[in-house]
Amino acid sequence: MTQLSPAAYLSHVEQDTAAYAAVLDLAVADPALLAAPVAACPGWTLLDLTHHLGDVHRWVCGAVREGHGDTTTDDLPTDAGSLAAWFRAGAADLLSVLDGDPARPAWTFHPPGVLGFWQRRQAFENVVHRWDAETIVGRPSPVPAGLAADGVAEVLEVFVPRRLGKGWLEPLPHAVALRSGDTGGAWVLGEGPPVATLTAPTDALLLHLWKRLGAGDPSLTWSGDRAAGERVLAMPLSS
Repeated sequence: MTQLSPAAYLSHVEQDTAAYAAVLDLAVADPALLAAPVAACPGWTLLDLTHHLGDVHRWVCGAVREGHGDTTTDDLPTDAGSLAAWFRAGAADLLSVLDGDPARPAWTFHPPGVLGFWQRRQAFENVVHRWDAETIVGRPSPVPAGLAADGVAEVLEVFVPRRLGKGWLEPLPHAVALRSGDTGGAWVLGEGPPVATLTAPTDALLLHLWKRLGAGDPSLTWSGDRAAGERVLAMPLSS
C-alpha cells in the first residue's frame, strides 16, 4: 500500500487536531462534557482522552528534538478553558516539529528511526482520537479513505509485528483477509491461507482494527469462517 506524502500527513494532523479542539470548545461552554465517557476507552472521560493526546503530542516532540522516549508532562490542566488552550499549544508545536525532511533521523519505538515515521504515526493517532472525541458529542466524521487504507497497512506493518516481538500478542491462530469495499484495497493479517474475509468501507476496517467498531457493526461483512476471523480481530492487535 502506497504511503501518503509528508505534506498530506501534516495536513491530516492539522485538520484532526483542529476538529478535536472544536470539541473542547464545546466543553468550554458546557464543562460537564469533560466528564463524558469515551466509548472505546473504558474508564476514560473526555478529560482523560485530552490529557492522553496532548501528552502524546509533547512526547513525540521530545522524541524528535531530544532523541528519546522519556518525555513526561506535568501539571495537566483540568478546567475546560485552560485545557483547550493547552491542547492547541501542543498541537501547534507538534505540527512545527513534524514539518521537516522525512528522512531526518529520529527516535522511534519501531523502525524506521526517521521523522517520516512520526509524520505517518501521528496522522493515525490524531484521526482515531478525533473520531473518539466527536463520537462523544454525536457527530463523528468519517476517516478519509486514502488515510484509512494507509492506517490499515500501518497496523499490519508496525503494531502487529511489534506486539508479537514484544510478547504482548499471542501468535495469530489463523490468517484473515481484509478487503476495502470502497478503494479496492486488500490485506492479509497473519500467515497462511485466510480462513475468513472481512469486507467493509476502509474507514470501518481501520476503526474495527482499533476496536472502535464492534464485530456486529452493520458496515462489516464476513465470508468464510466468521467466528474464527472475529476471534483473530478481537486480539489486541493495535493497542
